Amino acid sequence: NMPIVIWLEKDTVNFHVYSRMISGQTLQFIKTNDGLQDANTQSRWNNAGVCISGSLTGQHLRNVQAYQEFWHSWQSFHPGTEKYNF
Repeated sequence: NMPIVIWLEKDTVNFHVYSRMISGQTLQFIKTNDGLQDANTQSRWNNAGVCISGSLTGQHLRNVQAYQEFWHSWQSFHPGTEKYNF
């Protein structure tokens, strides 16, 4: 029951999983040309989970321990998951 964001690197093998919670607020992310932006504050985030611009600059998303699973398996059990390709 934890809201997360998953960042898949361009090599499609390496990934990062972060909690979307910052100071009690659940961030909603949108894909940009160079990373992610949260719709709540328009802040920009890098793949290390660090806010690099906007009102949350310097904040860090909390790492979530995760393991890799095949997309078709994940989609079967979590059909509401949104996927963004960079």
